[in-house]
Amino acid sequence: AIANGLTMLPELFKEAKGTLEQTQKTLKGFEQFCLSLEGLGKDFEGIGPTIRKAVESANVAIENIAEITEPVSQNSEQIVENAVRALANIDTLAIDLKTIASRINNSNGTFSRLIDNEELYWEAHKTLKNLRSASANIQDLSQKAQPIVSDIRVFSDKIARNPGRLVDLSGAIRGQPRGGGTK
Repeated sequence: AIANGLTMLPELFKEAKGTLEQTQKTLKGFEQFCLSLEGLGKDFEGIGPTIRKAVESANVAIENIAEITEPVSQNSEQIVENAVRALANIDTLAIDLKTIASRINNSNGTFSRLIDNEELYWEAHKTLKNLRSASANIQDLSQKAQPIVSDIRVFSDKIARNPGRLVDLSGAIRGQPRGGGTK
């Protein structure tokens, strides 16, 4: 119905333009009639210029309306064509959305199974809870290992600056006093 209405739009604009032209002719005739009324006498003095101004204002308004409607009238076929194309695109989109919704609602579909399976929900909930717990444990271990890592850094820095300490350390590990090796 919208597409049919849009195809009738150019004709409607042509009729509106014709009506505006006829109105303009009528107003010009009315203007001439008012000019003839100016000479009727003193009782009607001052009315003529007022009516003339009103008619002139009406003519300006009609010309402005004609300026607005003329480009629309000239491009009405393109406007209707674009509107029909847009409606076709909306129709296609609606069909696609309906297809997607029916696939989601399909009882054998993945989405439906995920939505309808309460056991799957609780399994996912349990898994997330375990992940949070594991993350907390890793964070706790990381904080506890920080002093050890710091000590290892200090130790490796000292060994790198003075490798001779490594020899002293090996004697301490074997239980030999410092400098008490074979002579």
